Amino acid sequence: MSLDEFNAWQETLYLLSNPANPEHLKESIKQAKSGQKSVRKLIQP
Repeated sequence: MSLDEFNAWQETLYLLSNPANPEHLKESIKQAKSGQKSVRKLIQP
């Protein structure tokens, strides 16, 4: 397993460790697929 793959796996575990996160991610994906997207500026690039 590459370091990038391992880091992605770790990030996924972290995001799914809080029960509220999977629901928020599902809702965000649903909105994106239905065209409800918005562009935001980064505070610090």
